[in-house]
Amino acid sequence: MKINNLLILVIICFITACQGDSEGKKEQKAEQKYLLAVAYDNNAWGTSHAGIFVDIQGNFYHYYHNKGKNDGYLSVDDVAEQSEIELTKVMGGAGTLLETIDIEVVKGIQSIASEVTSQYFTELQKRCSDAGSIRFLSFKFNNETELYTPYLLERRGGGAEVNLSPAAKELVDWLEEKSKDYQLGLDSDDCSYIPED
Repeated sequence: MKINNLLILVIICFITACQGDSEGKKEQKAEQKYLLAVAYDNNAWGTSHAGIFVDIQGNFYHYYHNKGKNDGYLSVDDVAEQSEIELTKVMGGAGTLLETIDIEVVKGIQSIASEVTSQYFTELQKRCSDAGSIRFLSFKFNNETELYTPYLLERRGGGAEVNLSPAAKELVDWLEEKSKDYQLGLDSDDCSYIPED
């Protein structure tokens, strides 16, 4: 009987101690890292993948990968949710920091990005064969699933289409200007969407 009481007492102490540890530790919530990106992919003459991205801290990066077939390809055609690890593999693994953008500017961009929808697009135009694809993207982060949903803002290159959300146009203009500041060659005006009359 004494052994049973002693065993019950040890179990109660163990459970109490474990509960105390879990109460003391607060669960950390995941926070958004990636905000905007411009991704260039071309598989016509080998595989090239390059681009820029802006994170939530205002860090503005450039990356270039010349890898095997489709390694590091960011899928946006089906608006697939992706984890931070997947996006880091694609963009952050070999990124070069170009500048840190003022946090107030980033907050403004984040506010504009929150207004982007993916409901209305122009019709996809076939434009420049073998030109690859330049995709302007924004990311929405789901705190519960800790996954990013990429929103296509505009596509140029072999196929061209434009997200008709006014916020999308504003973000594309900002990203395009940043790309030109660093002469990254991610602009493709001759392969852009041509509005029909």
